[in-house]
Amino acid sequence: MFGRKGRFLSFVFISLPLFVITTGCTNQDNDMGQMKAQSNNPQPTQVFAGGEKVDIGNSEASKLYVSACASCHGANLEGGVAPGLQKIGGKYTKEDILDSIKYGRGPMAPHLLNDEDAEKVAAFLVQFK
Repeated sequence: MFGRKGRFLSFVFISLPLFVITTGCTNQDNDMGQMKAQSNNPQPTQVFAGGEKVDIGNSEASKLYVSACASCHGANLEGGVAPGLQKIGGKYTKEDILDSIKYGRGPMAPHLLNDEDAEKVAAFLVQFK
């Protein structure tokens, strides 16, 4: 009845407004901006480790963790692009964790922290069981 051209034009005139309405009604720029702000500035807070609420708060080690590790492992050890660390102390010894920090593991880059800071972060992480 409409022919090929007519069907195509009716498809365009129906689909295009629906696409504009559905994408235009969301606040994608603001959502992305908030996600970027959160990931660029993770804050140490409280995490659940083994069912117990643990404050990772203001220690030097927790601040080192947040600055060097949280972008991949999560500000609250919950994981992200890298595994969560909420129970890492139950799986690995301090020395194992230290080796991973110093030499990397899988896609994790080595030497993200100097030896002294790596030692502090390993001691910090081993407590989460």
